[in-house]
Amino acid sequence: MMNWDDNQCATATLDPGVTCVPGLETGGPYNNIATETSGYMQLAAGVHRFVVNSDDGFQLRSGTSIEDPTATVLGFSDGDGLSGTFDFNVQADGLYPMRNLWYENGGYADYHLSSRDLSGANPDALLNDPGNPAGVVQVFLPTQPEVLLYGSSSVTGPYALISTATIDTANKKITVAQSGARQFYRLSGAQQATITNVSRQGGNIVFNYHF
Repeated sequence: MMNWDDNQCATATLDPGVTCVPGLETGGPYNNIATETSGYMQLAAGVHRFVVNSDDGFQLRSGTSIEDPTATVLGFSDGDGLSGTFDFNVQADGLYPMRNLWYENGGYADYHLSSRDLSGANPDALLNDPGNPAGVVQVFLPTQPEVLLYGSSSVTGPYALISTATIDTANKKITVAQSGARQFYRLSGAQQATITNVSRQGGNIVFNYHF
């Protein structure tokens, strides 16, 4: 949940459900800080209204990926903050990549983001409220795969993700179609991975790796 009040954290006296800015805990207030929060919002088709209380500025955006530079900005405030609502329309049911930025300059510091039931039948619900109240918008955190394979025709790159690679995490094996006369590969994942063996099997390159 994004239900932060850094000034309350400074006194260690929090209202029910309010939390400190992640990583800062008690001992503030803190000035000149910023957060970046990402995940996948589960949204139904139709008009949505979000309620925000932000001191200072924020931006909530959604696009084809979490880091999409052309993502649509759903709501923002650049300055002294905002206490109000913003609406947006969703064309189809689905999981939508979300990137939320919030910053605090000086003075009071808090950020709260909720969804509002347009019918008025239910009270506002904080995004990802673990109590799962009616109308809550659930947000799923992104996870990093055990390992990903990147390739380049040059040892200096740039390296691009090879999405067609078959990754067998049980046997620590990756199979990818041979590409060109010369190709360089890198592994990336939640842990540091090392390639232990490379072989060519028919038209495929097969890697074995370990952590």
